[in-house]
Formats: sequence, structure tokens, C-alpha cells
Amino acid sequence: MTSIPEAIGTRNSLLAALLSIAVEPFASLEGIWTFSEQGTDPLVVDTLVGNKELRGKVGAGVKALTEGGTALSISGSYDGLGDNNFAAVSGELRLAVPFH
Repeated sequence: MTSIPEAIGTRNSLLAALLSIAVEPFASLEGIWTFSEQGTDPLVVDTLVGNKELRGKVGAGVKALTEGGTALSISGSYDGLGDNNFAAVSGELRLAVPFH
């Protein structure tokens, strides 16, 4: 049996210029419902596993982009809103440097 999480949500951001750096703070909210795959047909998904309720995931972060194309992003999220048996905290730090 394979678990298949389905998520729906939104990510909102605001782009602002600060000196010669573009700064983009963002926030996200997702609703997640996990299903299990029964049998051999990968397109038939019909059984809920775990909590039969929708759980929530919230996230926030900021991305900075220089005129030269270098980008730095830091973000974090908490997954498990509405589910007393599940909690996950994650973070990400990303640096992208273009090859000129």
C-alpha cells in the first residue's frame, strides 16, 4: 500500500526593491489529505489513511535577488495543524549563483 498525499493551497508574496536588491517575503497555507493506493492500478485511489480529516501546513520565508542574478532564499514551515498525531517542522536555505 502506497500513501499519496494530496495538497491544495496558496502562496502569497510581495516583491519590493531595497537599494539594488529585490526582496520577496512570502507566506503559504496548504490543506493536505492523505490517501492510500489499493491494488495494482496507480490511477485508482480511494482509501483515506491516518487522520481522516484535512490537516494544515503553514510556511513563510524571504527571497533576495541581486542585479547580478544571485539569489538567497530562506524559508520554514510547520505541517500538522489540526492533527494531534502528526507534526513536522522544516527549513530551507538556498543560494543560487549564476554562471556568467
